[in-house]
Amino acid sequence: MNVLEQFKATPLTLSKLSAPFIETNPSESGHVPTDHLQSATRQPFASSNVYKTSILHYRVLAEGDDVKTVYETAIKLPPNMEEEYSPGDAIGLLTYNLASEVDYVLDRLHLLDSADQAYEVKLAKPVKKKNPELPHYVPKYVTPRRLLSECLDIRITPRKGLLQTMASYTADECEKRLLEILASKEGSNLYNELILKNEMNFLHVLKYVATCRPPLAMLIEHLPRLQARPYSIASYGRENHIRIAFAMLNDGQVGITTHMLESKLLHPGKWDKYLYMYLRQLKPVFNYREEDLDRNIIMIGPGTGVTPYVGFLEYRKQAKALNRKTKMGSAWLLTSCRYQDRNYLYESELKGFMQAGVLDRLHVASSRDEDSQYKYVQDIIEDKKEELVELLLDDSTKLYLCGEGRTMLPRIQDTIVTCMSKVKSMPKSEAADLLAEYKKTGKYLAMKRLKLFDTSCTSCSFEPSRISTMRSEILLEFEGKKLTLPAVPSKFILLNEVTDSISLPATHLQANVNQPFAATNVVEACVSNLITIAESEDVKTVHDVTLNYLHNTSHREEIREYLQTGLLDACYEAFSRDPDAQHKYVQGQMKEQSSKIIDNIENPQATFYVCGDSKILLPQITETVVDILAAAPNADDREAIMDLIGRLKKDGKYREDVWL
Repeated sequence: MNVLEQFKATPLTLSKLSAPFIETNPSESGHVPTDHLQSATRQPFASSNVYKTSILHYRVLAEGDDVKTVYETAIKLPPNMEEEYSPGDAIGLLTYNLASEVDYVLDRLHLLDSADQAYEVKLAKPVKKKNPELPHYVPKYVTPRRLLSECLDIRITPRKGLLQTMASYTADECEKRLLEILASKEGSNLYNELILKNEMNFLHVLKYVATCRPPLAMLIEHLPRLQARPYSIASYGRENHIRIAFAMLNDGQVGITTHMLESKLLHPGKWDKYLYMYLRQLKPVFNYREEDLDRNIIMIGPGTGVTPYVGFLEYRKQAKALNRKTKMGSAWLLTSCRYQDRNYLYESELKGFMQAGVLDRLHVASSRDEDSQYKYVQDIIEDKKEELVELLLDDSTKLYLCGEGRTMLPRIQDTIVTCMSKVKSMPKSEAADLLAEYKKTGKYLAMKRLKLFDTSCTSCSFEPSRISTMRSEILLEFEGKKLTLPAVPSKFILLNEVTDSISLPATHLQANVNQPFAATNVVEACVSNLITIAESEDVKTVHDVTLNYLHNTSHREEIREYLQTGLLDACYEAFSRDPDAQHKYVQGQMKEQSSKIIDNIENPQATFYVCGDSKILLPQITETVVDILAAAPNADDREAIMDLIGRLKKDGKYREDVWL
């Protein structure tokens, strides 16, 4: 049954949409800014203005089979910025949506012919919304092409309000109904399954509903700001420039900022060389300053996570050159790559830092090299745990961790906690609490790099940095505004403390409640087996879980009913943990009923079904069947009996439903 049929008779609960408050009209006299449309606006987490600068040169840090191409780009240092940044700081780059995706939206809005014409963005009259304001990141005059390219995030995961508004501009009734279902309270499960789990973005939805033609003003109201992308500065003290490194995506994905940067590097004739950047700073600050020189530092950065540490080490090298008596703490660096001959980033520079005496320990893991001592950074931490933990526990040591934040950093952090627990013979929970305390005091600093920022499909999960970005945007947008809040509804539920003796349900409190989309009652089960079938770097951990039903009278009552009505001729049970049970296992019942099994195995009208665990139970049942047939009068040998079972399976007369 399709979605429309499923919800055919379902009344939908939809939110009340706010009245449109923005309009866009062609303008003959409007002046559209020549610089990036967001270059004059406040940026989230900015510690400087937006600077217009340019690319000076670049080099390829990594390329080849089975590795991502990584570029290092030298960017001209704007005036006065040299004094503003520290090693480890990051820049934000204003970005552009892909031209092909922008053209697709323009085509759907029937705006291709006027895509480069100036439009005025203003409040609609009469104003129906209370205290309306235009987004501060959208200039008064824009062109449709540049508005979609520079200001609005067209890859955002659509929220329900956007879907409901899109329905208002959809001609086809089936497509309109689908959007309304997704936006409704009743369609929440469908929204989660179709939109969130599939990571569908606005463009995907627009392609599915072919007759939806929203106006440009609606997109300004409902699409969020196109965020700048952060990049760690991979240098310090270079004359007139800073450096950043970026990796191209693979698996057919195209990142909007990496695509922009690569195009500017490789096709300077088609693309201009200019970039719009600002200094970006989060709390706690992930950088390395003069007061850190005499402290020990442990730097962990898999892959491109090594980039900020190049700036750390260049700073240490300069400080040592300026004053050879400068006291410096010990410096460890742990990094990783796939192949040391293809994507070991900054290999020559790191070895140079070792020779210069500003890097004391350098350990590299390579996950695809067969002769590598270490596959992952975690292997290095485990192998060096005694030295590493002792260094970490030193009061003068700081731990830095930089890398992909969803899976890699949590695994590395867990390895550190495990090693602390082993070396110091403390409970793992206590080690985790200690590392958390280090994070609070600034002894442990982590920079999480999220794929959310530059993938071809905006993720549906809200990472901490994404929430922080949204919070910053909201605070900027509503700064100084008076808020109108709805009236709080009257209380209609009371919770009273019960002093008398009362018996609470022993099972889950929802066990006796009807569940959505349930085909059976809720039954109680337990985990009897758990096997990890996938676990490694850069893959999801997958567990195979075996559930066994616990004693459940409703099933026994159903079986009794089947026996009484004649649908079931006989039922023989075994209970492995009941001390009074006649039979502990199914095999015992099978042997007791061996004559019936022999008769039915040879009956051409009978089918033998077995359901259970494939590793232990099913082989034992097969062995029991062989034992029974081998003990029959005039029986064949066991090999012939196995051949018989094989033929029965092939003919569909002996069927197995197995789980691993």
